[in-house]
Amino acid sequence: MEYRASEIKAGIFVAFSIVVFLSFLFAIKGISALQAKDEYYVRFNYVGGIEQGSIVRLAGVPVGRVQSFSMVDESGVAKVQLSLQMKRGTPIRSDSEAFMTTIGIMGSYYIEITAGSNQAKRLPSGSIIRSKDVTGFAQMSGPIGDATVEARESLANLNDLLNEQNRQNVSAMIASLRRMTDENEAAMSSFMQNLNHLSANLNSTVEIFNHFISVHDTTIQKSLQHTQELILESRNLTLQLQNTVQNFDAMLLENRDTYRQTWDNLHTLSRNLEAFSQSIKEQPWNLLRKNYPPERKLE
Repeated sequence: MEYRASEIKAGIFVAFSIVVFLSFLFAIKGISALQAKDEYYVRFNYVGGIEQGSIVRLAGVPVGRVQSFSMVDESGVAKVQLSLQMKRGTPIRSDSEAFMTTIGIMGSYYIEITAGSNQAKRLPSGSIIRSKDVTGFAQMSGPIGDATVEARESLANLNDLLNEQNRQNVSAMIASLRRMTDENEAAMSSFMQNLNHLSANLNSTVEIFNHFISVHDTTIQKSLQHTQELILESRNLTLQLQNTVQNFDAMLLENRDTYRQTWDNLHTLSRNLEAFSQSIKEQPWNLLRKNYPPERKLE
């Protein structure tokens, strides 16, 4: 089959275009697209500003990009899980932390990972990197807007408070306070003088008391020593009294049978004395004569 020169030229042009296109792709994606990758995961509560293809940096050095997003459940809390593709052998440590940040104030968002310590173990590919949520400007816009509304309401309330009527009332109150101050100036001056006089008397009394203490310091110390000795003697006397009471209780406990018998004898003696007294009352002549038993007859 014979080809025309124009067809050959067209084929060469198409082939050259394909080569240029592939070279352009390589220039955009870089040769790293063909290199082996490590995949890690990181979870955040909020990922506003992060997109597929966002840069991932390790200690400020670009090491990969965000590959994909997914929603996961972590301890009952819904979080966004990012899949990060990084260069093979990137040293991600067990104590490394990932967080969202920007390049400058208005720059694009990216994922920053701390380097961690050399003593920490390296995480294998497929592990979850620890993360911390950093509040961004987008998250702060809502509270800032609420604060702005509240500030406007506070200013409006302040303006209502400082209306003409209230200003007149405040002026009248200040004028009344000033008039009361002027009227009571003499009384306040007298009060201050009395207070100063009282303070001077109090200082004099304190000086007298200090002088008394310094003069009688030895006597007071001796009195305190005597008081301490008296307290010690009182304690010893109390201990002796307690010992005496304990000994008396023990003696009563040991001789309770003897005491009970003595009490019974005293009770019997009391009854005999009572019977003797009754007999003397009824037959008093028994004290003057003796009754002899009748003589026995001899058989």
